[in-house]
Amino acid sequence: MKVMKSKLNLLAGVIGCLALTTFAFAADTRYLEIAGRNVFRLRLPLKPEMEQPLPRLVATARLQGMTTILGYPQALIATRQISKPGESAQEINWILKEGESASGFRVIEINPKSGFVKLNYGEGLQVLLLKNALEEMYSGVVR
Repeated sequence: MKVMKSKLNLLAGVIGCLALTTFAFAADTRYLEIAGRNVFRLRLPLKPEMEQPLPRLVATARLQGMTTILGYPQALIATRQISKPGESAQEINWILKEGESASGFRVIEINPKSGFVKLNYGEGLQVLLLKNALEEMYSGVVR
């Protein structure tokens, strides 16, 4: 009889545990309804996109004129340097002869008859034409 009582107690304990876990599972499932409706509009985190590298900013040069008044050709060049964020770029004017450099620009060749100036900036070669500069300066002038 004692063995039978202990088996009944064991069986009652197992049934009680199953009932409790079933009740606990049933109690937890009522919250699954909220998650199913997505009341808070939760979303999976977005995959981070690869950031595009910023374009390399380059200083610019503009030919404003040429002169041979001192006996050798000189170019009147306006340069606009790269500025720091929050600052405006300043335009600086230079009078340079062949072989001189300023603001990173080096004058390679000046040809007053043809109206062009060859500049070297960094690793690149740039050709400035006087004709284009004059058209740009006088484009807004009414005759």
